[in-house]
Amino acid sequence: MNWRVCLLMWGCGCSLALAGETPDPPSPAPTATPAETATAESAPDVTQPPAGHSLHGESFNEGPRQAAYLMEGTGRIEFPITTSDPRAQQFFAQGVGQLHGFWYFEAERAFRQALAIDSNCAMAYWGLALANRENTERAKVFIREAVARKPQVSANEGLWIDALDHFLHPPEKQEKRDTWRTLIRDLEKVVHADPNAVEPKAFLAWAIWQAGREGLPINSHEALDAVLQQVIARQSNHAGAHHYTVHLWDEEKAQRAIWAAAGIGPAAPGIAHMWHMAGHTYDKLHRYADAAWQQEASARVDHAYMQRDRVMPYQIHNYAHNQEWCVRSLSHIGRATDGLELASNLIELPRHPKHNRWNDGRSAAGFGRVRLYELLVRYELWNDALALAATPYLEATDDKLEQAKRLHLMALAQLGVADVPAARETLASLEAIAPPTVPAPEPSKTEEPKPSETPAPTPAANTPAPDAAAEATPADTEAEAKREEEEKKKQEAEKRERERIEREAKQLRETVEHYATEIKAWLALVEGRAEEALPELEKVTGLSKERLARAYLTAGKNDKAIETARSAVDGNQGDVIALATLVEVLHGAGCSAEAKDAFERLRTIGAQVELTTPPMRRLQPIAETLGFGSDWRPAYVQPADVGLRPELDTLGPFTWQPQPALDWKLADAEGHEISLADYRGKPVVVIFYLGIGCLHCVEQLEAFAPLAADFASAGIDLVGISTDGQEQLRASHTRFAKPPENAKFPFPLLSDAALGIFKQYRCYDDFEQMPLHGTFLIDGDGRVRWQDISYEPFQDAKFLLDEAKRLLATSPDDAGL
Repeated sequence: MNWRVCLLMWGCGCSLALAGETPDPPSPAPTATPAETATAESAPDVTQPPAGHSLHGESFNEGPRQAAYLMEGTGRIEFPITTSDPRAQQFFAQGVGQLHGFWYFEAERAFRQALAIDSNCAMAYWGLALANRENTERAKVFIREAVARKPQVSANEGLWIDALDHFLHPPEKQEKRDTWRTLIRDLEKVVHADPNAVEPKAFLAWAIWQAGREGLPINSHEALDAVLQQVIARQSNHAGAHHYTVHLWDEEKAQRAIWAAAGIGPAAPGIAHMWHMAGHTYDKLHRYADAAWQQEASARVDHAYMQRDRVMPYQIHNYAHNQEWCVRSLSHIGRATDGLELASNLIELPRHPKHNRWNDGRSAAGFGRVRLYELLVRYELWNDALALAATPYLEATDDKLEQAKRLHLMALAQLGVADVPAARETLASLEAIAPPTVPAPEPSKTEEPKPSETPAPTPAANTPAPDAAAEATPADTEAEAKREEEEKKKQEAEKRERERIEREAKQLRETVEHYATEIKAWLALVEGRAEEALPELEKVTGLSKERLARAYLTAGKNDKAIETARSAVDGNQGDVIALATLVEVLHGAGCSAEAKDAFERLRTIGAQVELTTPPMRRLQPIAETLGFGSDWRPAYVQPADVGLRPELDTLGPFTWQPQPALDWKLADAEGHEISLADYRGKPVVVIFYLGIGCLHCVEQLEAFAPLAADFASAGIDLVGISTDGQEQLRASHTRFAKPPENAKFPFPLLSDAALGIFKQYRCYDDFEQMPLHGTFLIDGDGRVRWQDISYEPFQDAKFLLDEAKRLLATSPDDAGL
């Protein structure tokens, strides 16, 4: 009998409770005879969902399952609803404020908390539905519950519920734009029912703006702005109105949103996205220092929240987007080192098979590599690039497109440090990636069948004529049609697969050719063959004008260099690299007066420039020649129109930091105590599982047990923490040791029957008062580097082994811990 069967023969005895009830600690399951066990296994209890699953339906499995608390800084909300408890009203208002900040994860938590307090709160279900607008199936479940409670609420609340219900259940085949038009009309009914209320107009403005992104154009930005101004007239610090004003004018006239950008963060300082949104306005106006401040503020608020509430970065809407935008803004103003730190931090973030995959271009991992590449090239940090190539930050990958990009960077860096032989070797490796061009197959020619030279046999006179009906029954005909249809689908699938493979091969060939062309051109320039190099560089798509201008200058094409450098400045006003290049080119071309004028412009935006990067080091002798001194940066002066800004350090740490793991001490089957402190100095994977009666937990342990030796080889221990009592653990180990395997489970299993540690690690549903599955990687310094808490156990042990190796090879800063 293997250990999995042994585990299945013992039940966990865990009880699940409804929200608001306090469950008794799980009691040990009674010892069962083999016959009793077989009977129990042959007739599973189908009245309850699997362990960890919500008792209220599958829609409640997802989302936050830990209690909410009343947060500071989520915005002032006046939205009275029908509820039996004022605390439910408070949490509902908090959820609405979080909706206005697109903080859907926490909005859902707040609405769930309102329901935990008042289970008949119809508008809390409405909030859950709106928080899941982009997850339609879940949203439909929640709005159905709100509709069922309509008789208990006011007429106005009924209008809110109807509006969202109609939106989530549009007529069949209705175009999306018409669905949004209906929502806008329904929200107008809410406005008309209570003209003095603020929230109906705020949500109407949101719907009109959002509909503009979904195919129903905004006919008048001025008209929508007037609606938002009505909200501001009644509540000057309404964070949602500020938010939607920024979005409204973002692609039109960003200057119109300056007042909103100044007020949005202070209106809801606890919501990171509100700080970020002001960065949109400043970025459009090329005020990159102000944009960087806003995005850094957003990052710090998010980092403080993640550490405080122990959530992962990928659980936060728009977190990766804010971070990568912050890197770009830092690059614009010359803070290259800070940009590298933030881009590297994106790469350090935990990854998951479902979240933050490195080859997803919109994920933190994907953004991290892209921004790292850009900074290293833009600031010519060639030694840093070569050093990072030997680390997980720029490691080689199996993705050939990504590997081509990496080799392109390596070749540029090698040329940057004057290692031409190494660059040639890297170029050869790059070109070797390209797949060969396969000629298209000749169209097949169908030959006409030749007449048979042998005459067809003549049927015998006494042979009866075939009965057509007997030869092909309806069933035969249907089966043949089905086979033909399946064969057709198979051929179409094979064709699509061939086309996909060829598209990817073509893309890879073109990418390699593109990168190789650029590297060859730079090689030619380094070797003095400018006439050969420049025409090729001019054809390179994506090559920055700043680098091209410097190539012209190197080749003595001064007029062309100046023209290109001026074009770079015109295309990116407010960017320090563009202006620094113009200064360098003008000075190199002997245009001293113009160089000084350009330098004066650079100084107006260069207060935060880092002087140690190569582009800025080249400016130092020019600055001294022009009379600006070696440190030419002026003192930074905060603009008068940016509103109230707190000190950034008070908002949270600059980068994401792993939170400290809470200590624990638990006993194994024999009563021997093991604590987290025992693993100090060595990483450990901690698996919280819901007893040996949970089939999925058994499958999880079965997935990790065979890899225990591989984890150990990587210097990582494993330990399981169970809802089982010691008696169950003891019985399990007794059975493990029996013949024929005489096996012992390969890592310790500890008892947390009282669920105290489960709760500390948030592996617990506070709303339904039940334990949840959890898997954690804790490093040797006692910090949580990776976690998965869910209604299902994490079973991809190989992924976690590889991810643990990657994470432990990175070194996030300890600041802020």
